[in-house]
Amino acid sequence: MNTAGRASPVVHHDPVTSPSQAGEAAVPVTAAESAYSRGVAGNKRRPKKVPVDGFVPAHKGRKTVRRPVAFELPTSNPFGVLQDIPGELETVLFGDSIVRHQDYEFAERMPGKRKVICKPGADLDRLTREANNLVIERAQQAVVIAHVGTNNLKRTRSEELLTKYRRFIETLKAKAGRVIISAILPRITEDDELYSKLTYINRGVETICSELGVSYLDSYTPFVNRTDMFMGDGIHLNDVGNARLGRVLHGHMTDYYASCRDRSLNLSGTSTRNLI
Repeated sequence: MNTAGRASPVVHHDPVTSPSQAGEAAVPVTAAESAYSRGVAGNKRRPKKVPVDGFVPAHKGRKTVRRPVAFELPTSNPFGVLQDIPGELETVLFGDSIVRHQDYEFAERMPGKRKVICKPGADLDRLTREANNLVIERAQQAVVIAHVGTNNLKRTRSEELLTKYRRFIETLKAKAGRVIISAILPRITEDDELYSKLTYINRGVETICSELGVSYLDSYTPFVNRTDMFMGDGIHLNDVGNARLGRVLHGHMTDYYASCRDRSLNLSGTSTRNLI
């Protein structure tokens, strides 16, 4: 009979009665050996595996369960001081696209008391017309912060731009009892000529504010050489920059009302620089 190519049959031997070598006769099992065999079979431990190719199988024993560490969460708000400025009734942030995202970064710090009016792409002429149409509740107690001039910096000559600023501030002052003018922010892509013009305009606006009795906010300095706070165009702020501007505006409001209280609520304009 030809057996080439056929697999050898698998023979299962009893672990006790199996012959130790091929051809040996089976040895009778005694009662003691049978009991020992049953004891080994009842043991659930598995024999150690022989390492294969030098790798030792990981031990699958009992795992240590680590209990999570319980942390006590504070119930107080660490930023609570940012949400309570005594005396603040209504604040309007008015301006071009630079204030676009301040509804969250600035207004939400005092919910119900602050609002943002954003006019993307608007120059000072348009913003002056928009300011003339502003409707502000409790106008004499309200504060209007204006961030304007971004879209005029390259288009308008310096002296003409300062004249437009004065007209804008006078219009805004007639609509609200208290006005704060925010400086034009630096530009990452500005050359020496634009830098000189921007510095000149901001200083001129500060002088006009002092003459007209309104507050000036130096929002320029916190952004100097901070390329990480601007978008790719070098003009508009990214998320980090928007958060920074929100803190600058809020910090100025905190100091503004503190100065008002220190002067027994004499709410005339002041000039505040480098607040952070």
